[in-house]
Amino acid sequence: MEGEFDKRPAALFRALRTSPRRWLGVLMLAAAATAIPGNGSERALDAHECFVARSATEMLRERDWVLPRFNGATRLQKPPLNYWAAMGVHELAGGSAVEPVGEWDARAASILSAVALVALAYVWAKSWSGDTAVAWLAGMLLAMSNGYLRWSHSAQPEMTYTASCTLALLGFWRARAAALAGRSTLRSAALGWLGVALAVLSKGPLLPAFLLLGWIVGERCEERGVSLKRTLRPVLGSAIVLALCAPWVALIAMRSPEAFAFWRSQMFDRTGGVHGAWWRPFELFYVAALAKSTAPWSLLGLWALIWPWRASGRRTEGARLLWSLAVVPLVALSFSATPKGYYMLPVLAPLSLLGAGGLAAMLERSAAGPQARTWLVRGVRVHVLALVLGVALFTGALLLNGRSPWSEPWVFVLLWLAGACALEAWSGRLGPLLAAGALLAPALALAGLEFSQRRDLDRSLALRVATAAPEPRPLLVTDANAQVLVHYANRCVEYVARAELVERIEREPQALVLTPSSNWNSLGIAGRVLFEAPGHDQLFVLAEPQLHFGAH
Repeated sequence: MEGEFDKRPAALFRALRTSPRRWLGVLMLAAAATAIPGNGSERALDAHECFVARSATEMLRERDWVLPRFNGATRLQKPPLNYWAAMGVHELAGGSAVEPVGEWDARAASILSAVALVALAYVWAKSWSGDTAVAWLAGMLLAMSNGYLRWSHSAQPEMTYTASCTLALLGFWRARAAALAGRSTLRSAALGWLGVALAVLSKGPLLPAFLLLGWIVGERCEERGVSLKRTLRPVLGSAIVLALCAPWVALIAMRSPEAFAFWRSQMFDRTGGVHGAWWRPFELFYVAALAKSTAPWSLLGLWALIWPWRASGRRTEGARLLWSLAVVPLVALSFSATPKGYYMLPVLAPLSLLGAGGLAAMLERSAAGPQARTWLVRGVRVHVLALVLGVALFTGALLLNGRSPWSEPWVFVLLWLAGACALEAWSGRLGPLLAAGALLAPALALAGLEFSQRRDLDRSLALRVATAAPEPRPLLVTDANAQVLVHYANRCVEYVARAELVERIEREPQALVLTPSSNWNSLGIAGRVLFEAPGHDQLFVLAEPQLHFGAH
């Protein structure tokens, strides 16, 4: 693709080519500025993040780097890479084994993985296009996307998983380029399989398998096919993945014999499959999830999936392989009975490359004459029209159910609006730099949307429990956020259904009870209330029940 973008009028692209290191620094600064703010103690961990932070805390206390634990019980739902990262950061920061793993410690792996993801996308785009301008644009599209913004601010393993999968695809891409040039593919393929192993250790093997399937399909769509045996080197790959993953799996199997049955249930029984959910692709869940993750570039994402089949010549070299890496996982995941939008995060990098190439094609066409520029402007207007309709729909939803205007759909709408304005700026004289810079401030502002009152109330309630409920006494919890309590109260709890609370108190007379005040009053339990504190939607009481009950 090198040399095919000289017709573009924007001076920025000439600057990007003449001083690529300087602009790479700008890109990495933008990636860090979007990923880092809002990850400290001012933003409490949510329930899912507490699984990571608390599991790391309990593993540190036991000095056990093998078996994950949460609330005193074995936790095999996720592999240990993010736990290990949180444990390592906590110790490097001077934290003791007695102290709970903090917000920065738990999210450090996601922050570093997010910045690394942008760097990997830049290197991959440069390898594909041969143009530093397209590479910079691909990195900027990724760093300003909703998916990047959301998951760089979470301790969950999604961003680590995404960066690992992208490392794997970059390694295989470089191996393919080496094979086409008649060079050895050994080192690049090894890098790819290292990424696969890290992905397996961060979240599991399912999506790497779908990406490899997408690679196989995409290779068949390319005009210049390459031997999969030479590119992927499956024997080498099996050895690397086994060497890095098998020791932990073997140790877990020795200490927890039910692990394999549990993992099989997590991967297959819980997710359904073609036989259990053959109709689910028609729901288009992952299409919508992908549009939300790529906001504010949703329109560009649609164009990215179309132009590889419309264009011809050297520009499309490898584009159909990128297309397959995005589409095949989407189709495969669509059969899941328990769809999760974040499963599509590993395809953000291939889509950012396609988006950069597609936008370059737009700009080149807009420079070809007034008619082409009209075509581009019409595309932007269609985008804005769809935005207006979306605003009308969401406004109607607000009037009907009273949802907050800062709920997730509105975040998506605001990002979409920013993307439409940016696309308009791309076609004007101000160029891409102004558009990207204008998006940075809204992105940082949107990073603060999850500084929610609910998180703060859950944490403050847990901290009060930590002071008032000493560890030796059992704590029964009803209708409260148990995960947040376990982590911030720094103790084990037992979650009990409301209907079973009285029976459980009778069997555990020394227990303390944390429950909404409405439950406490309606059950008629006698006892001493230690404190009352607000939760996110009601008043909670911590009480010391007595073995005498009033009328129910």
